[in-house]
Formats: sequence, C-alpha cells, structure tokens
Amino acid sequence: MRSSGRTVTEVAREIGVGSESLRGWVKKASAAQDTGSVPAATSRPSSRPTSPADPVSPRKPFSTSTVAPTG
Repeated sequence: MRSSGRTVTEVAREIGVGSESLRGWVKKASAAQDTGSVPAATSRPSSRPTSPADPVSPRKPFSTSTVAPTG
C-alpha cells in the first residue's frame, strides 16, 4: 500500500478481508482525504427494510405425546 510498499492483496490477506473490499476502502479514504471529509464507517446501506421479505413463522414446540410408543 502507499507507505508500506506492499500490495493491496498482501495487506488484505494479512487482515483477513477481500482485496476488492480493501481496495474500495482505500479509494474512499483517499477521496475523503483529498476533499477533507471523513469517510463513512461502513459500506452498508444507511436504511434497512421495514419488514422481512419472507417472514418466518414460529415453529410449534415438540410434543412427546404425539410420538407413538415403542416397545
């Protein structure tokens, strides 16, 4: 990277992230430094869905009374 002389791929492997993710973060940080702003802490969307796309219904508790006796 800039000051260390290592490649993005080497640094990404060392810290356990994808090289494309790190490359994007470096690009954002560099652009922020050029404009004097602070880069966003995350690349996740700032909003979330209001409800799940596929709601999951709760499971019924397991009942031993519905199991046939063995014997």
